[in-house]
Amino acid sequence: MTGLKNIGWGLLSLFAAFCLGTVALSRGETISAFWIVAAAVSMFAIGYRFYSKYIAEYALHRAEFDIGQRVRVRVHVGRLVIEPTG
Repeated sequence: MTGLKNIGWGLLSLFAAFCLGTVALSRGETISAFWIVAAAVSMFAIGYRFYSKYIAEYALHRAEFDIGQRVRVRVHVGRLVIEPTG
């Protein structure tokens, strides 16, 4: 399933690049609002997906725990600490 997800994100990236290329290369011609909206939504989706993955893995250290595991979140000396409850 991971390969299929990667192909989907790759296709979305190519679509976003095509939309941005259409907007950038339209030398003085009128541009349909579809291209601008499609490029913006595609870039937002790509950015949201990868930035949320970064936050989950590095900022919250979610990879250390099972998804169903209970955790305790506390602040210790200005640092967020996440530890399992057992």
